Order: sequence, then C-alpha cells, then structure tokens
Amino acid sequence: MENTKHEFQIVPWTYNNPRVDRTCLTTQNFTICGQSINITQDIHKDVDITKNTAYRLWDGAYLLSKYLEKLGSQYFKDKTCIDLGAGCGMVAITTWLLGSKVTATELSSAIGHTEKCIRENITKITNCNTEKHINLGKNIEVKPLKWGENTEHLSKPYDIILGSDIVYHQSLCNDLIKSICDISSKNTVMYLAYKPRGFGEEIFFDSLAKKGFLVFKIPKCEHPKEFFNSDYDIYKIDLK
Repeated sequence: MENTKHEFQIVPWTYNNPRVDRTCLTTQNFTICGQSINITQDIHKDVDITKNTAYRLWDGAYLLSKYLEKLGSQYFKDKTCIDLGAGCGMVAITTWLLGSKVTATELSSAIGHTEKCIRENITKITNCNTEKHINLGKNIEVKPLKWGENTEHLSKPYDIILGSDIVYHQSLCNDLIKSICDISSKNTVMYLAYKPRGFGEEIFFDSLAKKGFLVFKIPKCEHPKEFFNSDYDIYKIDLK
C-alpha cells in the first residue's frame, strides 16, 4: 500500500529546514493575508531546474508572496498584475487577496496544474463555485504563455509584473525579456524573487540594464524575516 503520511501536512515554513523535505509533501498550508492557502505539488513529476518546474512550490514564491503582503493592499488595490511562470499559483493568489486584478500565466503543458491550485483556493476563500477554467473567480484568471511568443491574448499592458524563480537559465533570458517588453508600458513595475544558480542566468540583469531598465535590489532588511540569511534577492525593476 502506498504510504500517504506526507500527503497533507501543516509544517511551519523555515528556509532550508533540514528536518522537512518539502518536495515530498503533496499539499502544504500557508497563511497569506490572513487567509489559509493550500498549495499543491505533483510529487510524481520528475522535477528539476530544467523541467516540470511548475509542479513544485519553490522558495522564491513564498518569499515574494510575503514581501508583497508587506507592501499592503493599498499598493495593489485596483492594479492589474501578471504573474509569469505562476506554477502552483501562490504569488497570483496573494496579489488577488491584496485587491489587484491578476493574470496568472504558465506553459500550456502545465497550465492545468496552475488552474487547479488557484481554483481550489479561490473556491475555498469565496465559498463559490468557480468551475470555469478561464475565469477563476472575480479578478483572477489563468492564461497560457510561452515566453518570446505572441502576447495578444493578454490584457496588456500591466501595472505590475511578478516573477519568482523564473530566472534560472541563460537560454531563457532573451525570450523572457521579450515577453516583459511586450506586456509592459513606461509605468510598469516588476518585482522578481531570484536565487543565483550558476547557469549563466545573470545575463538577464545585464540585458535589462542595456535596454535602459532600472534594476534595484531590495535591501535584505526589508525581506520577510525568514529570508534574512537566505541566498535569495528581491529586485524591483522599473520598465522604462
């Protein structure tokens, strides 16, 4: 019989906790904006930094969500946001809770997982039936996006672009930057949670600077306290 003891656990989140292998947890519970959020992983997928990344909750998503929560609802109220590489949906759900109109994007091959994660949480929070896969509750939707390709199906430009653990390989940087340019205006701001992984991905930031974008690193003292000593950084990027 399959061992199911790890299928659902409420474990206080700790960065690099040696006692908990979160990759083995099917569902994890977090409190975001005063709401209980269940994040589902597909532990049967072969996941690493080069494939199937959407099926795992990466630490950067939690970091960015907690940082956005600190910015507060007054900052996000009535803003349009897009989450690039939304994965398990935590960042998109957070910005929805903060009052923005959110588009969560993911590859077509993984969008079903993103839809499921968001739909289940929105249903639980609003106590309404949100069966439609295109419009998941009020002010939140999930749409396919492959970086570098057509963005005409998106409601661009967006006020805020969000990304967590999406800069991880040099080969993806040019396509990611193209999509960012396509969906932004001179007033757009981007927030990015990033951890260096040594795959040459730092070219992303060099390329942004060459295009005239203003890249600021958020001081560690402004990070959620759980991340003060982490390898992660948060960047604010003015798309000018």
